[in-house]
Amino acid sequence: MDHDGHDEDEPADPIADMTHIRDMVEHFGFPLEEHLVYSDGYCLGIHRIPHGPFPPPVGTPESAGAPPAYGTAKGSMSSSADDVVVLPPTPISVHGRPVVLLWHGFMMCSEVWVCSRTNSLAFMLAEDGYDVWLGNNRGNKYAFKHLSKNPNDAEFWDFSLDQYTQDLSNVVDYILAQTGQPSLIYVGFSQGTAQLFAALSSNPALNQKIRLACCLAPTGKPHDLKHSLVASLVKSSPSLLYLLFGRKSAIPSVFFWQRVFARHMFIRVMDASMAFLFSWTNSEMSRSAKLSHYYHLYSPASVKSVVHWFQIIRGSFSMYDDAPGLLAPHALTHVPASYPLRNIKTPIALFYGGRDTLSDLGFLLSQLPTPAFVLKVQEYEHLDCLWASSAHSRLFPAVVGVMRALGARHPDGTRAEVPRDFVADEVVAEALARGTAQLGALEMATRAEDETVLETVAKLRGVRKRVTAAPRGGATRGATRVVMMNGGAGKKLAARGHGRHVVAAARAETEVSESGSD
Repeated sequence: MDHDGHDEDEPADPIADMTHIRDMVEHFGFPLEEHLVYSDGYCLGIHRIPHGPFPPPVGTPESAGAPPAYGTAKGSMSSSADDVVVLPPTPISVHGRPVVLLWHGFMMCSEVWVCSRTNSLAFMLAEDGYDVWLGNNRGNKYAFKHLSKNPNDAEFWDFSLDQYTQDLSNVVDYILAQTGQPSLIYVGFSQGTAQLFAALSSNPALNQKIRLACCLAPTGKPHDLKHSLVASLVKSSPSLLYLLFGRKSAIPSVFFWQRVFARHMFIRVMDASMAFLFSWTNSEMSRSAKLSHYYHLYSPASVKSVVHWFQIIRGSFSMYDDAPGLLAPHALTHVPASYPLRNIKTPIALFYGGRDTLSDLGFLLSQLPTPAFVLKVQEYEHLDCLWASSAHSRLFPAVVGVMRALGARHPDGTRAEVPRDFVADEVVAEALARGTAQLGALEMATRAEDETVLETVAKLRGVRKRVTAAPRGGATRGATRVVMMNGGAGKKLAARGHGRHVVAAARAETEVSESGSD
């Protein structure tokens, strides 16, 4: 037994020992395609899960590829074997499936999205009817190649967040060309949200190619790191940082230590490191998840990208400063170009944890256009938006719900397919009810449906005391509760939908009726 009372020889998830995403995805019974995208000479390996798991042969017992319980007849979420819903084999077609692109965080790769069968947003979306793509940044495990530069040379690693934005734009163009779709939905985690903000704000054309952005643990200008020693490094001159860490890959020794340490010891070292840097406890993640997921957490990144983040922490969300001053964030002769976040046109939904010490949500809300939807999970820290044990029920269904509500039209006005193949409407409704939507979000969702609309948003705005009340017998199948904030008065609206039909209605709250507020 180790110091924490766990068996040192406990069996490990085979995912921990898999070194390629193909093995991981196919282990869970899903198909995987590998694609190459060229970005400034770098060869970016990106991955595609075109549909849900392969139908098992008739008479085959349930295996790793059997679908998890993303919704039962009562709309509950469960991971117990008794509640697993096995779908009958159906013909699989990729044509016309809406496209979603998932992007990893800092010092990560696409593997972080597929570490679990029952707690993976990528797999949930693939089963719900989406054509799922996974991106990678230059220099990481799947983009460790350049047409003319050698990874052993410092020139190969001369990139930062500014170049990551170009990778994102090139990958989006490639995916749209391959699928023939006019736009896609983007889901980013941590730095994957920051490079999206940078790309959308500096490339207006990209806003017409990404119709919705769902941001998990969104990051623009991170908080100062908790430990005083590390905080002093953040304030150091880039020259000192390059002297200490070199100009190539950042912390390459991680691969060595994860093979040298016993599994339980490696988990303790990782937990201690994150507690030291960010005061994270990772208590929302199960030990079994850590034993497999932590081995896919790190992927190479440049020291220059670390220095860029340090510049952002002590300054603003700006481009890399090539000539910083010794005593100020920038020299007296110039000002680093800030990313104009107010120029973003793509609707943005934010999903974050209440105990996340890294993301500065206040900064984002002050700089970004008004988000279409915001969901806070109080118990979550930064990594929990990826791997919390409850993410499959508390967070991911809300992402699916926002995609259903706000992803129904391309920026050019044409209709986009909105699948609802697997995740039950009640599950989505329960998750969405914990979030806050702006009035504009409901307007967009309403305009996206050209079928029967019994109550328009314009009528809802004029409601004072007489409203069309929704059924009071509890939530019905397909009901979606969202909390609307307007002039300080909260209204609970229910949108009951089946397929492409939406009924918008308002339920009068006692406090709202008594106040007479709109």
